[in-house]
Amino acid sequence: MAGVSLIKTEKMYSNGFTAVKGLDLEIDQGEFMVLIGPSGCGKTTILRMISGLEEPTRGEIWIGKRRVNKLAPKKREISLVSQNHELYPHMTIYENIAFPLKMKGISKDEIEGRVKEFSEKLGIEGILSEKPKGVTGEERQLAAIGKALVTGAKVVLFDDPLSNLDVRVRGRVGTRIKVLHQELKESGQGVTMIYATQERFEAMKMGDRICFLDQGNIVQLDTPSNLYNYPLSGSTEDLVNFSTERL
Repeated sequence: MAGVSLIKTEKMYSNGFTAVKGLDLEIDQGEFMVLIGPSGCGKTTILRMISGLEEPTRGEIWIGKRRVNKLAPKKREISLVSQNHELYPHMTIYENIAFPLKMKGISKDEIEGRVKEFSEKLGIEGILSEKPKGVTGEERQLAAIGKALVTGAKVVLFDDPLSNLDVRVRGRVGTRIKVLHQELKESGQGVTMIYATQERFEAMKMGDRICFLDQGNIVQLDTPSNLYNYPLSGSTEDLVNFSTERL
């Protein structure tokens, strides 16, 4: 596993809009960090810069001990899960999860072992022979998560992955992601997870720490309990009050 560091990181687009403003953010190895804030606050831009899909205008991005500003996405040992499950419709669930391993030239036996391991952890071992259109939205998203984790990525990024699911289903999937993160940590396979969401209850429930963003700046960064007990702004107080009302 690897930590992630953003040092004075800024992203300005050609139209002059600055999405991320001089951000300093240290994410520990094996941590579950939640990024939360309103639409346009910089969450997705941060994930895209970490993954290599966007290049920062200024500042540095480190994954573990490597400065990755100019490193190609495929060399960063990162997986990204978005709200669109990104499964190939002509492939079975098994083939979709196995696909990135096949592209790496992993042996058939090892692929079978890894797909079996993560499909069981995610509770989707019974749908591996189905194609995406033949399973539920919940199952498709769990398959996409399996596809991201099966590679052995040191860092997994989640860009509001549950927003297309209804409230009850996203609660179940969110719990499964958090439990899986803990299981991987306890087994020595710890993965750093960075999870962007606009859903306040989800953030308070899932994060080891929560980074509250607004207009490209960090408003507050702390554990859920400290955010609850010591909110530094009205926005943070609204976050924790809304979330605890649903507990």
